[in-house]
Amino acid sequence: MSPTSVVLEYLLRATKPLDPYSAYLTPDQLNEVLLADRGEISWAWGSSLKAQEGALLIVRVISNSPAPTGGILAGDRILAVNGPIDGGS
Repeated sequence: MSPTSVVLEYLLRATKPLDPYSAYLTPDQLNEVLLADRGEISWAWGSSLKAQEGALLIVRVISNSPAPTGGILAGDRILAVNGPIDGGS
């Protein structure tokens, strides 16, 4: 087996028991997800988002997932994480 195959197999099996919303995607699988979702990215915390006007727009929220439990709603925009994008205060 190639070293890449061994590492990918390990990652697939190591991430399986994390929680029902988490999964490891190979680069090919990620490309399929992005193409199927028309540029939207689905995240483990239960939402799909896409870049729009300098922010990340929450497009969809999966019910009974961490996103709505934490108050995230479709239409919300992520402007920064741990501070403003430009590094200001």
